[in-house]
Amino acid sequence: PNSDGFNDYLVPFPYTSVERIEMKIFNRWGTVVYETTDPGINWDGKNKDTDQECSEGVYFYICDVYEITLTGLQKRSLQGTVHLYR
Repeated sequence: PNSDGFNDYLVPFPYTSVERIEMKIFNRWGTVVYETTDPGINWDGKNKDTDQECSEGVYFYICDVYEITLTGLQKRSLQGTVHLYR
């Protein structure tokens, strides 16, 4: 994110049938820098507590996705990394 209007937010690929998510993004020391329940995610690369820009680097995420299915609401757990470039 550099405020040029391109890739300024972390957003998922187009999705359907997602009711909500529970996502946390951690820095290399295990501190939560962002969390959301919005399926659109919309992380702008800033720390949720200080509103300051996070440094470039690799961040780890865990995410529980609650999907609406024919059999009801089902939870899918995801985890991985996000590379933050400025």
